[in-house]
Amino acid sequence: MKAAAYARYSTDNQTENSIATQLDAITRYCQQNGHTIVAVYSDEAQTGFYADRNGFENLVQAAKRHEFECVVIYDVTRGSRNVVDWFQFRQTMQQLNIQVLSVTEKLGDLLDPNAFFMELISVGMGQHQVLQSRQKSIAGKRMKAKDGVFLGGVAPLGYDIVDRKYVINEAEAQVVRRIFELYADGHSYDYILLDIKKFNVLGKRGRPVGKNSLFSILHNDRYIGVYSWNRHNNRTMHKWAGGRETPEVATVIENGIPPIIDHETWNRVQERMNNRANAARNTAKTASLLTGKIFCGKCGAAFVGRTTTNSRGVKTTSYCCGNKYRTKTCNAQNINAADLENAVTEYLKEWLLHVNYDKIASDMALIKIRNTDDLLQRTVDLINDDIQNTRELISICTSDSQRATLIKQLHELEDKRNAKLDKKLNTETTGYCVNDIIEKLKKDAQCANTGDIRPLIRKYVQKIYAYDDRIEIVTGVSTNGSSGRI
Repeated sequence: MKAAAYARYSTDNQTENSIATQLDAITRYCQQNGHTIVAVYSDEAQTGFYADRNGFENLVQAAKRHEFECVVIYDVTRGSRNVVDWFQFRQTMQQLNIQVLSVTEKLGDLLDPNAFFMELISVGMGQHQVLQSRQKSIAGKRMKAKDGVFLGGVAPLGYDIVDRKYVINEAEAQVVRRIFELYADGHSYDYILLDIKKFNVLGKRGRPVGKNSLFSILHNDRYIGVYSWNRHNNRTMHKWAGGRETPEVATVIENGIPPIIDHETWNRVQERMNNRANAARNTAKTASLLTGKIFCGKCGAAFVGRTTTNSRGVKTTSYCCGNKYRTKTCNAQNINAADLENAVTEYLKEWLLHVNYDKIASDMALIKIRNTDDLLQRTVDLINDDIQNTRELISICTSDSQRATLIKQLHELEDKRNAKLDKKLNTETTGYCVNDIIEKLKKDAQCANTGDIRPLIRKYVQKIYAYDDRIEIVTGVSTNGSSGRI
């Protein structure tokens, strides 16, 4: 018979020599039994607990093409150490009329109860051994985790691993601090990514820091010194397991790692992230990128996002006139969401590159003056209250050291108030710094080509009027901004 040889070794006290040993035994077995090996498949350093191994999958695909008449393995554990996977493989081969032969064992007919039972014991013992090894490995890691030892994976940006301990990488830590500070001060991911480019830093995997990286960094409490192991069940037996929290088996050590971020900054960041998460959960599920900005050119109603599924199960998202959707009083055509969003995106990119920055900056300055004037005044009033309270404490203080401390605090408060008043005066007399706004516009233009366009659409696209034969886009910092047609 034409035979396919399959060999595998795992990383448990085995090497590539195990493949050669198995294939040598398989070759002698085939010579003794009159089989001709026409194909060889192998998996090196692969666990037998899963069937998604390249060599094993190629073997199954070739079997379905009937390229051989039998599969020869050294023993059952080389084929699989998972009961379900092994018998699925056996049934597949049986359906294809392909025999499965073992050098060291006699594999009978699966329909024979005794043969099935003996084979089940062999595979079951292999699975038992894998689970037992896993249990011992976890127990050993748990003991090491109590000492704050690094137990594998990739160290977070800002840390190196030296002798299995976390050590601060000061060059990277500088970037981490900057990320936390900017986010705590209210800046967007796009702004942060542009700002940290000057550091020329790459992530631990050698790729540029992106938005997903920022999210992970800002959520990682290792930066305030918390060591953790096994906090989430991300993977079980090398497979994704959902990432649920597992406090019952986790090891968490406060101050187990040298901190990079102070607790005050950390708390400000977490508060902002929680607020954003709550806002996202409260967003309607039907909301799309342009919801609230696109209006019907026929009746004036707002367009809404709508997803439909055809008979083949293909989903299509489109924008539909609200009056047409709710009351059927308008016959405006629906617009494919992807097409419209791509068109708006391209238009906005062009607009940002060629817009009159001076005019837009002046318009934005006027808006910012109105928005910041009241806020500055409220801030000054609060500082004045603190100054008055501090003066009262000084007047009744009997301790010279405490009095000196209070006087120092008073001077700091007065300096802070004067700085706010100067800022308010500058805003009122010279307007908001137009040059700064122009620089931000240029950064946004750069982000439009390299980053997430969605915040820029929310920021600059005021309204979109949809007609059956055209679309009008109103851009700028107010509804009286520039208008364009595409």
